[in-house]
Amino acid sequence: MGEKFENINELEDLLDDKKWLEKRKNKAENALLKLSDSLINNFELMNLEEKKSIRTKMKKVIELLEYLEQKEDEILDEEIDYDSKKYYTRQEAIEELDISLSTLIRWEKEGEIKPLESTKGKKGKKGKVLYPKKEIMKVKEIKK
Repeated sequence: MGEKFENINELEDLLDDKKWLEKRKNKAENALLKLSDSLINNFELMNLEEKKSIRTKMKKVIELLEYLEQKEDEILDEEIDYDSKKYYTRQEAIEELDISLSTLIRWEKEGEIKPLESTKGKKGKKGKVLYPKKEIMKVKEIKK
């Protein structure tokens, strides 16, 4: 089960962590490619110390990649628990409020209901727009 988020700041922190990890992972992968290219292109010209140095650097980059992948897995494990009903998807909000999609969107634009930022799914797939349960219940009471 994923972690249940009590406020939007925790969710934003999680999304920021994911972005930071993705950047670090890309940099590490690029460094590994450069090191391997250097090793391949200059292998005959290198002395033993240079070869050992590149091998050590590659090991460190591989360890960093493994660490970043582990951290990424931990963050993915902390994905929002949709079953907790602390958050509603757009469709669930429409059903709970008994309104149309256009009404929900209009209320968003008018500032009557505030969704969380759209969350991203795994591997860059489009995520879901979520609404805190408290927001939905507040709007439901006002609109009665």
